Amino acid sequence: MRPIQSTILLIDEDIQFLQVASQRLQKLGYRVKPARSTEEARQLALELQPCMILIDRGLPGDGEAGRRILAALKGDAGIAHIPVLMTSTRQNFNS
Repeated sequence: MRPIQSTILLIDEDIQFLQVASQRLQKLGYRVKPARSTEEARQLALELQPCMILIDRGLPGDGEAGRRILAALKGDAGIAHIPVLMTSTRQNFNS
């Protein structure tokens, strides 16, 4: 059983998605911290040591932003142990 108020770091650029996902996860008993950039995500992950990190695979840009954030997080020994789940609301990926 997970501890009450475990923290999930949620990384996405879409404010509406962050709000909806945060509300749903909070109803399940999680504390949710949103991040909208790689540096903000890394800083929050180091500070909060969340139980999980959820990253939007389809962050805007060249299609690789989600993967770059994942690489930055996993490349930092202080947070590399935190499980990461890549998510997406997009229906179709070409890569």
